[in-house]
Amino acid sequence: MPITLRELLDASPYLRELEQRHRAWLGPALDDPDAALRRVLDGLPEAAASVDEAGIGTALRVAKQQIALLAAAAETGGLWTTAQSTAALSDLADAALDAGGPVTSLGTQIEKNSASTRVARVDADSGKRGVPAHISEALRERETGSARDRSRGPRQTDALRYGVRAAA
Repeated sequence: MPITLRELLDASPYLRELEQRHRAWLGPALDDPDAALRRVLDGLPEAAASVDEAGIGTALRVAKQQIALLAAAAETGGLWTTAQSTAALSDLADAALDAGGPVTSLGTQIEKNSASTRVARVDADSGKRGVPAHISEALRERETGSARDRSRGPRQTDALRYGVRAAA
C-alpha cells in the first residue's frame, strides 16, 4: 500500500526537518523533479568556483538536503521509481566529487587548503601516510572510469532513471 508524503515525513524526523527547511523549493521541484535535479547539480560547479572552502561545504550540504528530500518525495509520490531516486543520489555524489576540486594522485595525502580538511592515515604495513584503501580504489575507478557500477557510462544511469533499456 503506497504511503503519502505526509506519512513519510511523520515517520522520518530527518525528512520532516528537510521539508520544513526547503518547503518553498520542494513544491515547484515536484512539478518537474528531473529539471529540479538538473538545476541543483548544475549549480554545484558554479558554487565551487565562486566561494571559499566553507561556502563550498554549505553549497554541498544544501544540495544533499534538497536531493535527499526530492528523491524521497518523488519516489513516494510515484514520480520516480526506486532506481530513479537511487540514480539521483548517485548523480549528486558524482557532482559533489567534481565540485570538491582536484584530487591529488593516488597513494599520496589528499589535502585541501587547511589542515582541518586533510584526509590521511598511517598505513599499518608501510608506515607511510596515505589514503585509506577503499578511498584509493574509489578514486582510481573515478579517474580511470572503470568503476564496476559505472562501466556502462551515463547512458546506463539515464536508462535506469527513465525506465528504458539503453541501446546495446
